[in-house]
Amino acid sequence: MDELMSLRNTDDTCRPGTQMGRFVARSGSLLFKETKQIAVVRCENGFKINIETRVVSSLQSVHESVTHFIRFATLDENGQELTSASVNFDEVEEFIGAIDFVHNLAMQILPESRDYTEVTYTSKGSMTFGFYQANNQQQAFIDAGGSNNLVFLTVEKLPGLRRALESASEHLISRGAKLPPMEI
Repeated sequence: MDELMSLRNTDDTCRPGTQMGRFVARSGSLLFKETKQIAVVRCENGFKINIETRVVSSLQSVHESVTHFIRFATLDENGQELTSASVNFDEVEEFIGAIDFVHNLAMQILPESRDYTEVTYTSKGSMTFGFYQANNQQQAFIDAGGSNNLVFLTVEKLPGLRRALESASEHLISRGAKLPPMEI
């Protein structure tokens, strides 16, 4: 029951890009949530990013809805959750491509003398990541939830984040996630 109350109070239900609002426990409905922890990314200053998959099914009357997504939660040095954001399964491939682009760009411009430069990507569910460069120093960051609670990590950790997302995607496929048909 605590899980249901936690889901009811999450900010994800109000974000326009997510599907979470469909799965808030309501009177007369059955909610089933499956969670698997995929990775914990150690960040600077003792902070961490917890990456997990979720499969949420809702049954109301005879209508069933199922969604698959990856949830990112930022944790403080005491392990307390600060913020969270979700990436729907149908945008995981784009998200992985963005990680590749941002990491490759960071490696490309590192030797260049530049003014302050910042590169960011934001998902539909307010998951933002990127890096900035100033004085030939780079710093990657993640903001889960669009609340400007940035968690910092080295740019070199971005490929590990990519691998975690690939693992999460494979798990969600094993649990029935399917990409929508390609439109040509």
